[in-house]
Amino acid sequence: MNNIFVYIEMEGGKVADVSLELLTKGRELATTLGVKLEAVVLGHNLAGIEKELAKYGADTVWTADDKEFAPFRTLPHTAVMCGLIEQEKPQIALFGATCNGRDFAPRVSSALYSGLTADCTQLVIGDHKDAKTGKEYKDLLYQIRPAFGGNIMRLLVSSESIYKGTMEFLDWRIYGFFFSFVNVMFRALYIGITRTKVLTLNAIVMAMVNVVLDYALIFGHFGLPALGLKGAAIASVIAEASSLVFFLLYTWARIDFRKYGLNHWPRFDFTLLGRILSISCFTMVQYFLAMATWFVFFVAVERLGQRQLAIANIVRSIYVVMLIPVQSLSTTANSLVSNLIGAGGVSHVMQLMGRIARMSFIIMVVCVAVLVVFPQAMLSVYTNEEALLIESVPSLYVIGGAMLIASVANIYFNGISGTGNTQAALILETATLVIYTSYIFWIGYIVKAPVSVCFSTEVIYYALLLICSVIYLKKAKWQNKKI
Repeated sequence: MNNIFVYIEMEGGKVADVSLELLTKGRELATTLGVKLEAVVLGHNLAGIEKELAKYGADTVWTADDKEFAPFRTLPHTAVMCGLIEQEKPQIALFGATCNGRDFAPRVSSALYSGLTADCTQLVIGDHKDAKTGKEYKDLLYQIRPAFGGNIMRLLVSSESIYKGTMEFLDWRIYGFFFSFVNVMFRALYIGITRTKVLTLNAIVMAMVNVVLDYALIFGHFGLPALGLKGAAIASVIAEASSLVFFLLYTWARIDFRKYGLNHWPRFDFTLLGRILSISCFTMVQYFLAMATWFVFFVAVERLGQRQLAIANIVRSIYVVMLIPVQSLSTTANSLVSNLIGAGGVSHVMQLMGRIARMSFIIMVVCVAVLVVFPQAMLSVYTNEEALLIESVPSLYVIGGAMLIASVANIYFNGISGTGNTQAALILETATLVIYTSYIFWIGYIVKAPVSVCFSTEVIYYALLLICSVIYLKKAKWQNKKI
């Protein structure tokens, strides 16, 4: 009949989001070709599924309702789908790029000797002319695949809309790295000369620019276009640029260039470069691992559904704001520990970190108290949907508990880097992140717990980081480290 088939994947008795997205795309393709859109559902207790799928444009719904098809089993699904395709002869069959889809679709394709294109980011109908023969082919399906980075994202993200949004965000966000690399150098300068107040001011400027532009560019305020995720990415890039401008202006106005040797280009010193890399390379790997595992968390949450992902992103925004004072004091601890050791005060290092840790904890107690008393007020900055506000509160409480531990853990952990033992810091965080990632995999992928439970990973991470850092500082012989 040469219609279009869409395989409907069931998750816990409900239609998977990716299948609904494929129906919408299939409807578009079917309209272009002037054919019918047919949905194929294999599962159990499918009563009423026809009406649900009709809302998304399905003209015909084929169902196979039997205990044999729930949960998903490859061979029974393949046998039924192959039989139906041979009977109805659709010109196009669409499968979601989920774990089941990646297992199922290749088997169907192989059994029917048909073509198969995986990980498509775009499907369009168009004509093609063979350059050699001059023959024209009408109404072909162009299946556009991503480049290397896109393929990786396809393996991680199951939802088509989230995948497209992620790639759109990254296409713009990548430009922020040009500014962030230079910002890192300025942060290192001000840590080294113990002017950490500047870093706090810079963080506030950057956060304010980001928040205002997020509001303007995501939703289309102040006469600016509503760009959605693209707007969020552009806002982040401009925030990074504003951070660099702040550093440049402050350095020009307040820093003695001669005092710190900034008034001339230094000669290239391979020995000095080697010493710098021996310290910094471990820190670079450490930051990469921390970012990678945080990404794993959001991939796990994405598997729970788009609503759970929305909650995670809202809570993360508050989480990042709460980290500002902690990160500022952690940077201060790093700088002061380095300077104290340089002045010969190794014996006072633990006392110093204890004082900073108490200060950080007290500040965070106040922040968490505000969070607990006014949770919905804090969340309403990011969404006005009442149901989403209520659903986000448990995750917010979990993050509040994690931040109390983080306020102390980050101080001691950054103190280790301040001693110059960046290799030890990397080893400690790597060990912690292995446990962290294992827990994410178990709680997110296997148990599929609610997002509030998934956020307990942050409690475990900071608790382990604190314990390991304190044990290292009290037991290890870091006092004799030579830089």
